[in-house]
Amino acid sequence: MKTIISAIALASLVFCFAGITKAATIEFNLLDLGCPTTFSYNSSRWRTDIDLGIPVNEISHVYIDWSGTFTASLLAYSDDPANPFPMYVSLSAELVTGLTSYFTRIFGGESAYPAPQSFTAVSELFNVGSWSPSEPYINFRYSELVPFGKPVNLVEHGSLTLNDATLIIEGTFVPEPASLFLLTLGGLFLKRGRNNK
Repeated sequence: MKTIISAIALASLVFCFAGITKAATIEFNLLDLGCPTTFSYNSSRWRTDIDLGIPVNEISHVYIDWSGTFTASLLAYSDDPANPFPMYVSLSAELVTGLTSYFTRIFGGESAYPAPQSFTAVSELFNVGSWSPSEPYINFRYSELVPFGKPVNLVEHGSLTLNDATLIIEGTFVPEPASLFLLTLGGLFLKRGRNNK
């Protein structure tokens, strides 16, 4: 009987320690969380809270897997209004946790104008390392860029369409209370088994 109890205790310990050290991945489909599929000058921002659902020990990497199309804006220099030119548009993503933020951006559309330009990318948010999340949230911001140096006039607004946007978080997650209970119980059984020898 003692051997069976010791075996169960050992299995519980192995299970719990594996849970403590094993890295995991959490994915959020941002379109399912209300992210708009189209961004433009009139609807340039979006924000949502991110509920990881379980306690986090360490975040190692954060990515956004996104795809869609850019449509460039059309500009003209103030001193040359007869020769408009396309300019790329961009969508930035900022993940904020506590006082720290992590940022990435995609841009395009200029080379395909007037047709939309397709994109598919997996973008890593810069400078992501260990963190202790404090009510994290993510911001998307659409921008239409202008060249520096000379005054320009906007001829036509651009836009960006998202077909998919998935936030991917990789890290080490703290075991649930039930796992911690099993760990404690396993330790007690092992101690008791040794004391009864």
